[in-house]
Amino acid sequence: MLTELIGISGGILILFSFTQNTSGKWSGFSIKYKLFNLLGAVFLFFYAMQKDAYAFILLNAIWIVIALYGIHIGEKKLYFKTIKTNKKKLKNSSRA
Repeated sequence: MLTELIGISGGILILFSFTQNTSGKWSGFSIKYKLFNLLGAVFLFFYAMQKDAYAFILLNAIWIVIALYGIHIGEKKLYFKTIKTNKKKLKNSSRA
């Protein structure tokens, strides 16, 4: 029963993030979208492992890798954007 609930929850998470993105409420680049996709894929991966559903194991393993990559790239861009912004602030404050 717990396995079924985990699988259903994973599907709901992915469908919810897809709905939010399609309706324009979330950007495909937002951290919420990426985290919901990641968590949903992890839940579905677990479910597929319990059911020996090899096609879905592969699908969700790839989904997890892509979600992690997207989160990593997004955070990396945010980090460098923050550094650039802080450098501008320091430069402007030294002029004053």
